Amino acid sequence: MTKVVHHTYGDPLDNTPDHLEIVVIPKDTPVRLNNNGRCALFAMAGRAIFGDEWHNQMAVALKVTRRNIRRWETGYNLLPESVMVEVAELVRAEARRLNNLADSIWS
Repeated sequence: MTKVVHHTYGDPLDNTPDHLEIVVIPKDTPVRLNNNGRCALFAMAGRAIFGDEWHNQMAVALKVTRRNIRRWETGYNLLPESVMVEVAELVRAEARRLNNLADSIWS
């Protein structure tokens, strides 16, 4: 299951959300997420592949600037579908690498 948390702030000077929505998405459900959901998945994928300090390595892998990575992560810029396709491929490649490692351990 993936949890996507979306906050809506009414007053920009107030740090308290006016509205909090938690969406639980079953793993097998194909969905099209709004930019906020994409941002959360983008950051989750970055951390899963590269660890907590993922921004630089993701920028290199996607051939973009670190600034683009930060803007996509925060939702400041719209996260393009084409980038999410590339990120999905990076996740699949990391999964294959880990599966091969697991096979080597059990051989």
